Amino acid sequence: MVDEPIDCDFPVWGLLPKKETGVVSFLNKYPKYDGRDTIIAIFDSGVDPAAAGLQVTSTGETKVIERYDCSGCGDVDTSTVIKKVTDGHITGLTGRKLKVPETWKNPTGTYRVGILHPFSLYPSKLRERIQEHRKEHLWDVGHKPAFAAANKQLQDFESEVVSKNPTLSLEDKFMKEELEARVEVLQNAEKKYTDLGPTYDCVLFHDGEVWRACIDTSESGDLASGPLLGEYSATHEHTHLTDLDEMTISINVHDEGQTLEVVGMCSTHGTHVAAIASGYFPDEPDKNGVAPGSKIISLTIGDSRLGSMETGTALIRACIKVMELSKKMKIDVINMSYGEHAHWSNAGRVGETICAVVNRYDVAWVVSAGNHGPALATLGAPPDLAQPVLIGVGAYVSPEMMAAAYSMRERLGGGAFSWSSRGPAPDGGIGLAVCAPGGAVASVARFTLRNSQLMNGTSMAAPHVAGVVAALISGLKDKNLPYSPYSIKRMLENSATYLSHVEPWAQGAGLVNIEKAFDYLTSYHSVPERDVTFSIQCGAANGKGVLLRPRPADPPLDIALTVEPHFLHHHDDVDNKAVIQKQISFGMRLALACAAEWVAAPAHLDLAHAARPIALRVRTARLPPGAHFASVNAYDVNCPERGAVFRVPITVLQPVSPAPHAPFTATDVLFRPAHIARHFLIPPNGATWGVLKMWTSDQEKTGRFLVHTMQLLPRRSCRCHETQKMVNVTGEAPTLLPFQVVDGVTIEVVIAKYWANIGELSVSYTIEFHGLKPDFGSRLVVAAGEGVRAITVGALRLQEVQPVAQLKYSEPVVRPSESKIIPLTARDIIPPTRQIYQLLNTYNFHIAKATEVSPIITMLSEMLYESEFESQMWMLYNSCKQLMGVGDAYPSKYSVKLEKGDYVLRVNVRHENRSLLERLQELPVLVQQRLPQPITLDVYCSHLQALTGGKKFVSASLSNGNVLPLYIAALPADKLARSTLSVGQNLTGTLTLARDELGRRVDARALHYAACEAPRRPPPRDRDRARPADDYSDACKDFATGWLPKLEGEKLEQLYEEMQQKFPGYLGTHIAYLQAVDPPTDPKKLPHANQEPDVTKAWCEQLIAISDKVIKAIDQDKLLAYLGTKNDIRSDANKIKQEQERLRGWAVEAWCRRGAALCRLHQLAPDNPTLAAAAAGNYADLLRFTDLTDPKVRLHQLAPDNPTLAAAAAGNYADLLRFTDLTDPKVRLHQLAPDNPTLAAAAAGNYADLLRFTDLTDPKVRLHQLAPDNPTLAAAAAGNYADLLRFTDLTDPKVRLHQLAPDNPTLAAAAAGNYADLLRFTDLTDPKVRLHQLAPDNPTLAAAAAGNYADLLRFTDLTDPKVRLHQLAPDNPTLAAAAAGNYADLLRFTDLTDPKVRLHQLAPDNPTLAAAAAGNYADLLRFTDLTDPKVRLHQLAPDNPTLAAAAAGNYADLLRFTDLTDPKVRLHQLAPDNPTLAAAAAGNYADLLRFTDLTDPKVRLHQLAPDNPTLAAAAAGNYADLLRFTDLTDPKVRLHQLAPDNPTLAAAAAGNYADLLRFTDLTDPKVLHYGVWHCFTNKHWGRAIKLLNKIQEERPSKEVEERLLEAYEQLGWKYLATATQLSLPIKYPSVYRPF
Repeated sequence: MVDEPIDCDFPVWGLLPKKETGVVSFLNKYPKYDGRDTIIAIFDSGVDPAAAGLQVTSTGETKVIERYDCSGCGDVDTSTVIKKVTDGHITGLTGRKLKVPETWKNPTGTYRVGILHPFSLYPSKLRERIQEHRKEHLWDVGHKPAFAAANKQLQDFESEVVSKNPTLSLEDKFMKEELEARVEVLQNAEKKYTDLGPTYDCVLFHDGEVWRACIDTSESGDLASGPLLGEYSATHEHTHLTDLDEMTISINVHDEGQTLEVVGMCSTHGTHVAAIASGYFPDEPDKNGVAPGSKIISLTIGDSRLGSMETGTALIRACIKVMELSKKMKIDVINMSYGEHAHWSNAGRVGETICAVVNRYDVAWVVSAGNHGPALATLGAPPDLAQPVLIGVGAYVSPEMMAAAYSMRERLGGGAFSWSSRGPAPDGGIGLAVCAPGGAVASVARFTLRNSQLMNGTSMAAPHVAGVVAALISGLKDKNLPYSPYSIKRMLENSATYLSHVEPWAQGAGLVNIEKAFDYLTSYHSVPERDVTFSIQCGAANGKGVLLRPRPADPPLDIALTVEPHFLHHHDDVDNKAVIQKQISFGMRLALACAAEWVAAPAHLDLAHAARPIALRVRTARLPPGAHFASVNAYDVNCPERGAVFRVPITVLQPVSPAPHAPFTATDVLFRPAHIARHFLIPPNGATWGVLKMWTSDQEKTGRFLVHTMQLLPRRSCRCHETQKMVNVTGEAPTLLPFQVVDGVTIEVVIAKYWANIGELSVSYTIEFHGLKPDFGSRLVVAAGEGVRAITVGALRLQEVQPVAQLKYSEPVVRPSESKIIPLTARDIIPPTRQIYQLLNTYNFHIAKATEVSPIITMLSEMLYESEFESQMWMLYNSCKQLMGVGDAYPSKYSVKLEKGDYVLRVNVRHENRSLLERLQELPVLVQQRLPQPITLDVYCSHLQALTGGKKFVSASLSNGNVLPLYIAALPADKLARSTLSVGQNLTGTLTLARDELGRRVDARALHYAACEAPRRPPPRDRDRARPADDYSDACKDFATGWLPKLEGEKLEQLYEEMQQKFPGYLGTHIAYLQAVDPPTDPKKLPHANQEPDVTKAWCEQLIAISDKVIKAIDQDKLLAYLGTKNDIRSDANKIKQEQERLRGWAVEAWCRRGAALCRLHQLAPDNPTLAAAAAGNYADLLRFTDLTDPKVRLHQLAPDNPTLAAAAAGNYADLLRFTDLTDPKVRLHQLAPDNPTLAAAAAGNYADLLRFTDLTDPKVRLHQLAPDNPTLAAAAAGNYADLLRFTDLTDPKVRLHQLAPDNPTLAAAAAGNYADLLRFTDLTDPKVRLHQLAPDNPTLAAAAAGNYADLLRFTDLTDPKVRLHQLAPDNPTLAAAAAGNYADLLRFTDLTDPKVRLHQLAPDNPTLAAAAAGNYADLLRFTDLTDPKVRLHQLAPDNPTLAAAAAGNYADLLRFTDLTDPKVRLHQLAPDNPTLAAAAAGNYADLLRFTDLTDPKVRLHQLAPDNPTLAAAAAGNYADLLRFTDLTDPKVRLHQLAPDNPTLAAAAAGNYADLLRFTDLTDPKVLHYGVWHCFTNKHWGRAIKLLNKIQEERPSKEVEERLLEAYEQLGWKYLATATQLSLPIKYPSVYRPF
C-alpha cells in the first residue's frame, strides 16, 4: 500500500476567522480586553442560552443576561384569574383539570391561566420534525391497523355474505354500507390529516419573590411533569420545552401578570450570530467568539408566525427594551443581522427610532449590509437610514476560510463574497463602513440537534465587527478613556485595511483592523469631533452622498453640499445642558482633499455648530464607461494623521449608449474566481426587455456565474427592477438570460464569476435589447363600461406580436366591520412617555370556493423601515376563531389556502399619534383570491371585430417606426360567472405582447379589469299579478314567519297562536314554529352516543303532531309528479316552481323534525318496536324528496311487499316495481307496472304482461318484442291480433319519434274506417324533416265509402335527402263497393336511390276472395328492405275493410311504439288494450301511457298519470302513486323515486316499512342533522361520521367535532378520538390570539 500524505494540522483558525482582522494578536496582547464589562444586544431570531459557548463569559458570569421575545409570537394571555383550587386541581382554558403540585409556593392562592400554541413558537424546520415524529408515533400506530381492520371486515363481509347472496337483506345492505363508510372515512382522514400541533395550558403565579410559570406539556393536567420557570431577568432559568423539541425557553411577565411571554427562537440564526460575537469555550479557545468576555442580551425581532421575518412592532419594542435597560446597565453594542430593502431612507418611524437609540443612548449599532449583490446600490435598510450613524458591514472571505470552512481544493486570494450587497445607497451614501469575515463554523441552537454549523452572509460579518467594538470598548473602559458610537465608527473606518483588489462599494473603508482601531481610539480620545457626527446633504434631494448616472458628453455638474455637525445627546440629560456647552465651544478647521481628478472641491472649510454649504464640481465627460468612485475627505488641519473627520462619497456610473439595433458585445473576457464585469447601458427608447447571451469556446470547462441586472428608479427599491440568477456557462450551447428593461434609464448588467468557482474561463457575451412598448405604461386598466379598450404598440426592432391578456386573481375590497383604538401597555411606551396606540380593524368576508388568499393592505404594504406606521400585521381566522394565517408588510410572502366559508381578518396598525390612526379606521383591505382557472381577454385587430366578436387577433410582425392598434373586448357574462364577481370586486392579471418566449417571461405588464355588476335580467311579467291587498297580506305573513324562529317562551307561543288564527291554512307557520323549538342546523341539538336527549316525551310528541299537520296537508302525489317533470312549458312555470319548491322544503323540514323527534323518543325508550318502525318509515318518506349529492350514487330500493297483506291485495304488490337497467351507467329507468288487480278475471290475462320493452344493449339494436295476443280472444279476431303491432327499427340517432295516439274503440262502426289508418309517416332521412300529416277523412262518408279509405296510408319517397313528399290522392268516394277490393291494398312503394335496394311488393289479393279468405290478410305486411343500415322501414298494411264491425275495436290501438334513435335507449312498448273490456273500463286505459322521444340524452320523459277518477275508492288507493319516475339520461339528473306505500295499510303493515330506508348522502343541512339522528339511533357510526363531516364542511363547530369524537370512540378508533380531542383548543379557541 502506497503511503498517502496526511495533513493532520487542521486550520481551525479558519473555522471562526479572527486572524484576518487582528483579533487573535489583539487578545494575545490585551487578554483582559476580550469584551468583559461590555454588553452586546443581539437583535435577531433569539439566542439559545443552552447552546455551546453561550453559558458563561470568560469571567465566569452568566453569558445571556436578558432574553426577550419582542415579536409577540410567544405571548400568552393570562388575564383569566382562578382564585379557588378544588381538590388540588384548577381548570385550564383548554378545559383540562390541572393538578397543582403541593411543592408550589403561592402566598396569594390565585393563579392565572392561558394557552400556549408551541407550533407558533417553533421554527419551520423544527415544526416539520415534530410533525413527522407525531405522525409516526401518534397517528400511524393507530391509523394503519384501524384501516387494515376496516378493509378486512369489508372484504370478509363481501366474500361471506355478498358473494353468496345475490339479493341482500335489509340488514345486510345496511351492514355493507356501514363497512364501506368506515373504509371511506379512514381514507379521507389520512388524506386530510393535518397536525395543528399540541396545545399547552399555562399556569402563572407569584411565589412572593418572582413570577413563575408552568407549562403543561403532558396535555393531561400533570403540571409536575412540565417546565416550571421563574422570570429570566431575575432567575436566568431556562429549559427545553419538551425532551423531543430541545427548544430552549424562558419566560417574562408583563402588565402585572396579564401577559406571559414565553421566549423561544424563530431560527438558529441569532444563536450563530451570538457565538461569533461572544462565544466562550474555555477548553477550546480557537472556538471563541471575537469578544468572549462580553455579555449578551437577546432581543428577538423575528416572528415565527412569519417564518422569522422581522416586524415593526418587534423592532420598536426591542429599541424600547434597550432604552429601559439602559437605566440599570450600560448596553454598549447592538448587532442587527437583519434588514430589508426600502424605497427611500430619509423617513420612517422604525428608522427614526433606531437612530434615536444611537444618538441618545450612546450605543454603537452594527448592522449587516445584506446579501443581494453583486450589483451596486443593493444595500438594505439598515444601514441605509436617514442618518449615517450605523456601522454597515460587508462580507469578506479569506484564504484560510476557503481552506478550513469551505474545504476548497485550491487556495485563492481573499476578497468580497459575490453575493455581498454593495454600496452606494440610492441617495449616494457609501452605506458600508467596513467589511469583515462573512462566514464561520459556530454554535447553533440545540433544537437543530447540532453542536455547530457553517453559515455565511453579511449576517456573520456584522457580529464579527460587533465583537471587535465590544473588545475595543472593553479596553477603553479599562483605560477609562472616553468614546462615543460616532468616534468608534470613525476610527474603525480610518484604521481599516483597504483592499486594493476589492471594489470600494464592497468593502467600505476596508477590512476591519482591531489593533489599529484601538490605537486610534486611545490616541485620539479627546478630539473635538469625538461626540459629533456630520450630516452630509448633497444636491436637491439632500442625499448622504453623490450618485450620478450621466449621459456621455454631459457638461460638468456643480453640486451643492451642506455639512452640519450633530452632537451626541444623553437620555438622562433632559435639558441638554452638557450638549449645549459642547455646541458652543465646537469649531474645526478642515482641509478637503480628493484624489480624483474629475472632482473639484474647496481646499478648506471652517466649521462651527452650524450648517455650512459648499459646492463640488464633477466632470464626467472624459470618464470611460464603467463605475467610478471618489471621496472628498475632510481632515483636521491640526492633526491630519488621525484620518478623515468626515467623507463625501461620490459614485459615477458612466454608461454606454448602444445603437438601437446593434447588441453590445464583449469577446473572450477572461474570468477568474470572484471577477466581476460591470456594464452600464442606456436602453434605447422603446426597449422593454433585454437578453444576455453567454458562451465559451472551451469545451472542457464550465463556469458558474452570478448575473445581476438592475435599474434604479426614483423612490423605488432596488428589487423593483432587477433580475438576479445563478447560471452555468458551458461550451455545449449558449446561455440565455432575459431581463426586464425601462427604456431611457441606465441599467447595470453585472456578470460575476462565483467566488468559489475554481479556475479561469474565457467567455464571450452579448447584450441585446428588444421592445414592444404599449401606450399605457406599466399598467393597463380595462373597464367593463368601455366595452372595447383600444391600445397601440410600437416596436424597437422587427418583432413578432402575440398578445395574451390573462386575469389570474379576483380582488374584492372589504371595509372593516369593527374598529377600535386602544393605548398599549408599558412595554409599548417609548421612554420617557411616548404612548403608542393600537388600531385594531376587523374585517369579515366569505370565500365561495376553496382557493388561495392573500390579504393586501395597499396603503401600507411593501414598507417597513420607511413606513410612517410601525406595524401592519394581520391575522386571519375562520368562523370558529381558528388561526389560519398571519402576514405583515410584504403581502407577496404570505398566502393562505382557504376552504369555502366565512372568515375574519384582524389588522393591527400602531402609531403614537392617535389622530393618524383615526384616519385609518375605514382602511380598506384587498382580499386577493386566485381564480380556479385564468380568464383570457379577447384581443382583436379592429374595432369592428371587437364589437361583433369576430376573428380574434393571433399574431403579427411589427417593425420599427410602425404602430399596431389592438382592441381588447370586455369580458362576456359567461366568463365573468366563473370568477364569482360581486360588487366592488375587480380582476387582475398580466398582459404580455411578445411572441418570443424570453420576452414573455420578463416583459409582462400589470392588467387590471374593472368589472361592472352582473347582468340583470328582468323578472318575467306576471299576468295574474296579485292585488296590493294580497301583496300586503303575504308580506305580513312572511315577516311574521321570519320572526317566529327568533322568539322563545311566551312570545313564541303567542305569535304562533295568532298566526294560526290569522292564516289558518298557511303551513309556513308550523315550519317556523318547528324551527324555533328545534333549530334544524343547531349543532348543539345533535345526538350523543351514550347520553339520552335532554327532552321530554311530551315535547317530542308535540313536534310529531305539528309535523304531521304539515305532511298531511301536502299533496305528495302532485308534488312528486311535478318534481318528476323536467321541462315545464306552462306560461306560469316560474310561479309554479316557486310554490312547489316551497312545498318541498316544508315537507323536508317536517319530516326532518318528525324523524328527529321519533329518534329522540326511541332513545328515551329504545325497546319500543313501534317507535323504531315509525322512525324508519319517516326516513323512507323523506328520501323521496331529497336530492342525491353524487351522480354515481346507487339507489337502494327495497321491495315494499307486505307478507301479511290479504291474498286479495297480494297480487297488487306482487310486481309493484319493475325497471330495466341500461348498459350506459348514465341512464337507469325505473318503471312501475300499472296493473290494476281489481280488473275482472277475463281481463287479467291481457294485463299480465302490460309492460313491454326492448333491450338495446347492442348498439346494432336487437328488438325483443312480446306478442300481446290474448289467447281468450275469439277465433274470428285472432287473425287480426296475430300481427297487432308493427314498428320500424331506426338505427340512426337523428330519427324523430312519431307517436300515434290510440283510437277510441267505442267509436261507431261507420267511423271506424276513417281512423283505421290514422297513422301518417314522414321521411326520416334528415333531422330537418317536416311532418306531413294527412287530414283525417270526413266522418260523414257513407259506409259504402269506408273501403276507399281503408288503406289511407301514404308514404313519402326517400330518394332525396331533402325529402320530397309523394302523396297519393285519395280514392274517389263514389267508387262502388264492388271496386273496394281493388283498393284494399292501395299501398304503393317508391324505389330508393340505392341500386342495392330490393323492392318487395306483395301482389294485391283477389277482391273476389270470400270472407273465409280474410285470414289471408291477417299478415298483410308490406315493407322495403334498405341496404343502408341507417334506414329500415317496417310498414303495416291495414286489414281488409270488409272485416266486421266487431273487429274494428281491434284496430283502435293498432300501433303504439317509440323510436330508438340512440342505441343506448330502451324501448318501452305498451301492449294494446283488450277490446273486450267494457266501455266503462276502455276509456280509462285508452291513454294509459304515452312516451316521448329519447333522441337527445337530455330529453325529458313526460309521463301521463293513468289514474281514472271514476275508479272505485277501493281501487283508487292502489293507483294513487302508480307511477313516478324521471329519465336519468344525464348523470346530473336527480332521481325522484316514489315509495308506493298504501296509506290504507293497517298497523300490521307498518312493520314492513320499518326498514324501508333509501339512504344516500344528502345536500340539505337540515336533512344531514336528521340523518345523524337516524345513524346514532341505529348505531351506524361509519355513516354517521360521513354525515358529520359534511356538516362540518358547511359550518364547522365544536359540537359537531365532539359528536365525531364520540363516534370514533364507539368504533374503537382511540387514536382518532385522541387526535380530535387534543385539536379542539386550537380549532375552537374562546378568544382571538394576541398580536
